[in-house]
Amino acid sequence: MILGKPPIHRVRGKDLAGILYIGKAKNLQRRLYQFWNGYHSASGFLYQHPSIASKLFKKKIGSEDDIYKSLGKLSFRASYPINKRSLGRAERAALFAYVKRYGEPPPLNLNLAKRWKDPPPANDIRWAERGILVKL
Repeated sequence: MILGKPPIHRVRGKDLAGILYIGKAKNLQRRLYQFWNGYHSASGFLYQHPSIASKLFKKKIGSEDDIYKSLGKLSFRASYPINKRSLGRAERAALFAYVKRYGEPPPLNLNLAKRWKDPPPANDIRWAERGILVKL
């Protein structure tokens, strides 16, 4: 999970953890490099839409360098260890738990259409809720 400045106002309340993106990675170091340098679709979106980046980072964005610096200040939270074969299942459960709690996906999760056909198993959702929910 990529975390920004909390809180983020969502449809069903405040996300006190400030979760901006939930994803999976077989190579976490490479994925974080891609994200922080704009080579990932979620962070690349911010370079294409600086007005949205301004709202998300709660500061004036006047250049690509401002976006780069803002991305560099984000933190991440990883669930470990997860078997590589179970990464997709864990990601889906975390996204489903987030949407269930906040009524919408994290702001930078832009591609969710196929994931909602059926909910994940209840045990997966309970596992995911422990990682995304902050006590109010």
